[in-house]
Amino acid sequence: VSRKSTTRQRVDLRILLDEVVDFISTADPNGRVGYLNRAGRRLVGIDETADIGQFQIADLHPAWAADLILSKAVPTALQGGVWRGETALATRDGREIPVSQVVLAHRTRQGEVKLLFTIIRDITEQKRVREESARVARVNAVLVEISRMLLARTSVDDMADLVLEHASVPRIAPMALSVTLTQ
Repeated sequence: VSRKSTTRQRVDLRILLDEVVDFISTADPNGRVGYLNRAGRRLVGIDETADIGQFQIADLHPAWAADLILSKAVPTALQGGVWRGETALATRDGREIPVSQVVLAHRTRQGEVKLLFTIIRDITEQKRVREESARVARVNAVLVEISRMLLARTSVDDMADLVLEHASVPRIAPMALSVTLTQ
């Protein structure tokens, strides 16, 4: 492969990475960011013309997430090649964005770590849906328990009257309903 062809492939790859909607970046083994695609810059609020080389991995995350990445994600990726988990990004205006993150270690042929790659996806909406589903499940559990308690205190005749009062069916004898409900 010629030098000209390799250069063209790198330019094509950079164009592709800048069009991806997920946050993609590289950092050296010391944590200094070397590349951050357009989507990543937009997500955290870094201008496209800003020198990304001034940033460390920890600068792009809230303290708790930076600690998790530096103490667990990076060592795991260095040892096994990859780490996956949920962390967060910190925007320049102070917001915290929940994310799903993958950290990959790229080694030279000699086995030295050359770069750390990370791919990050904003999971704000997924977390909101999960939290709402959990809230609905908790409310449903409470309603089921209240219903059980009410049913335990309600006689069969009272239930028959209540059902018939709110149903558009012909009135049947409470005894017939009693037999049906107890079977």
